[in-house]
Amino acid sequence: MTESTIFRSAEFRGAPCRKFACGVVLWLIALLSQAGTTDWSSARQAAVVLAREGHTEQALQQLSELLAVHPHESAVRFDYAVVAGWHGDDELAVAAMADQTADALPDYVLAAYARSARNTGRFGLAVDLYAVLAEREGHGHTGLLGGLLSMADAGRLDEGLVLLKALDEKPAQESTRFADLQFACGYLFERAGSYMRALNCYNLGLRHHPDHGELRRRRTMVAAAMGAADVAGDEVTRAPALFAANERAGIRMDEAAMKLRWSGLSRETQGLASEDLALAQYDELTAEIDPLNRTLQFDRFIALTVANRMSEAEQAFRQILRAHGPAEQLPRYVLAGAGRMYLYLEHADEAVSYYRLTLVNADELPHGVRFPLQMGLFSALADTGAYEELFDLVQTLEAQEAPWIRPKPEIWRVNPRFSGSAEAAAVAQAYVDQHDQALARLDELLSVAPANGSLRLSRAAVLRWRGWYAKSAADLEKVSATGEYQLRTAVDAAHLALETQDYLRAEAALEEARRLHARDKSVVDLDERWRLHNRPELYLHASSGRSDGGRLGSRSLDLESYYYSAPLSTNYRAFLHGLSRYAEFEEGDGRDARIGAGVEFRRPRLTLRGEAFTGLEQWQGTGAQISADWRMSDYWQIGVSTAFNGAGIPLRGLRVGIGGEDMQLHLTRRWHEARRADLAIGAMRLDDNNQRRWVSLSYDQRVYNGPRHKLNAIAGFYSSDNKQLDTIYFNPNRDREFSAGLRHEWRVLRDYGRWFFQRIGMTAGSYFQESHGSDPLWRLNWEQEWQINPALSISYGASIGKRSYDGDRERQTSFFLTVGRRL
Repeated sequence: MTESTIFRSAEFRGAPCRKFACGVVLWLIALLSQAGTTDWSSARQAAVVLAREGHTEQALQQLSELLAVHPHESAVRFDYAVVAGWHGDDELAVAAMADQTADALPDYVLAAYARSARNTGRFGLAVDLYAVLAEREGHGHTGLLGGLLSMADAGRLDEGLVLLKALDEKPAQESTRFADLQFACGYLFERAGSYMRALNCYNLGLRHHPDHGELRRRRTMVAAAMGAADVAGDEVTRAPALFAANERAGIRMDEAAMKLRWSGLSRETQGLASEDLALAQYDELTAEIDPLNRTLQFDRFIALTVANRMSEAEQAFRQILRAHGPAEQLPRYVLAGAGRMYLYLEHADEAVSYYRLTLVNADELPHGVRFPLQMGLFSALADTGAYEELFDLVQTLEAQEAPWIRPKPEIWRVNPRFSGSAEAAAVAQAYVDQHDQALARLDELLSVAPANGSLRLSRAAVLRWRGWYAKSAADLEKVSATGEYQLRTAVDAAHLALETQDYLRAEAALEEARRLHARDKSVVDLDERWRLHNRPELYLHASSGRSDGGRLGSRSLDLESYYYSAPLSTNYRAFLHGLSRYAEFEEGDGRDARIGAGVEFRRPRLTLRGEAFTGLEQWQGTGAQISADWRMSDYWQIGVSTAFNGAGIPLRGLRVGIGGEDMQLHLTRRWHEARRADLAIGAMRLDDNNQRRWVSLSYDQRVYNGPRHKLNAIAGFYSSDNKQLDTIYFNPNRDREFSAGLRHEWRVLRDYGRWFFQRIGMTAGSYFQESHGSDPLWRLNWEQEWQINPALSISYGASIGKRSYDGDRERQTSFFLTVGRRL
């Protein structure tokens, strides 16, 4: 208590002050004042002792009470601020010292105040406080180090480096001081993003002070930031006490992520072991850390996508959107993972959206990051059928990549992204059935880089899509011999083997693909195709017709069905065959119902079928049919068949007991998917001594080939002659027919295993029948084909036309429905 306070207290009491009495009063008041001072000082010291023993919360409470009673006692305020910093409440410490000037503070208080200022992000204040402390210390240890670290935090990097250079510290000096300054050096470079220079400073400091904890800690954090998460993880294992819990978790998360990235690079040879190990580490981290930790959620989601555990990844991504959305605010790598995930799950529209988000301000991205994101968008656009945007992207890819890169003035290297963009351009053309252009571009690229396995595999795929299986196999064998692209080669080889009926090879290639990466999308799709191949199959076809004439029946209805078993001994299938034909004639209705059973044998290039059947209606005899189809090359295919009492017998004759046998020969020249010619020759010998011979020729040429619309020119010729005249069934002595027309195909929808096509055709021509002359003919056809899913397809259509029989013109209409189902 000050003297003025004492006097104010006496005046307050209002008593007249005589000399002796006033002296006694003043003595008593001074004595009491000294006792009060002793009480608060003892309490302050007791609180400080508590704080030093670790009871900072209790000490802080006692000092707060003292400060409320003695707000002007600097010692109490100083201790209160220092203990608040010890307790971790730096905001409280800074607030307690806000009205204090640095010059008036003792060194220990000034150091604590500066530290709290730095911890609360008041880096400019911290620099100023540490500067005062350093001046007092004559560039002593505490002020200098704290000032340098605060400069780094404040972004005053150049200023800090200049100060360090001016000090010109030598290793010969005290090792702790030199190590601390190297720590400050490394921290300055680390905050500047110069991780390699930071690492050099940390390593130099540790050479002179190997047990310096902060140097080891920061070196570990820099190693993790540079991608050496395995090195950082080892250091955390050796000295966990150096790191806070969140730092240990972060490094372990980085370590798991790095294992995942390495497994992605070597996916074809290492399989899923390292990916699943990384995911197991994330699951352990989830048990240790808050499951809603933002970084943990993001990284575990990426781990799930790289491991192709996409159903789990989709759930994880939904949680991310709920906790950290909207999507526009998520990091690019998370958005890229979402694009990969939705592409895998066959939600192409969502994949396009997320890849577009990753490419916002794409010019800011390095080529090595931007290019794979653009390729992801390429795949998504192809799957959605957005062909115009797809080709715009292809042009962008080709324009942004140079054929050569020059890492140093004297070194030139092939730019792999250039060949990748050129390959994408060729594949894009193949997606819209422009196979000629795609192959020409791939051939040009391979002439420059014949050892490029990816280009050759794309060429093999386009050749297979064209139906040029032998050429495709040759390219696959070349890539297989190099040992590169093992997964892709195995998958493509399996698809090729399925299409050429080499089922043993298909199964072996599938097993190899499963071994390499069972959850890769290409392997999953191949697995599904193989599973469908091994299931029974049901085929149904129904057609009905009406004519205003009676030669072939005024009304007709045909029903046919096949049930094929699952493959037996790889190459065999048993089948049941049902057939029902009905037509109305002037003399009565014709009915033919039969049931048959047979076996189909399939091997590379060859299909053999044999069937025996029996009649159930007007005709109740027995019959048989055998056929063989041989694919001689990529361009030629030949087929022969012969039947006894087969379905080719005219129904109008069959109803009165006429049977017979027939033989047919088919020859196909198929240039590619857009051009083919078919020749068929047949002979039939009937029980009424009639012999019929016929020949037909057809030609089909695509004349317009757009991404969604295609137009084919078609032409056909038919001729027959019959030995016996005046039969009950239509049986011209000689006739011939020529027709030509156009067929338009519209690809309305193509979405992974679903598609919808519509076809409209029109033909016109002339029909000549001996003894009746020539008459015009015409026909309109309409058809829609749906594939509901890979196991179910439906097609239906109608036609209307007009032509002559025995000189009488008949208008004909017909309808059909076909269903194919894998059971």
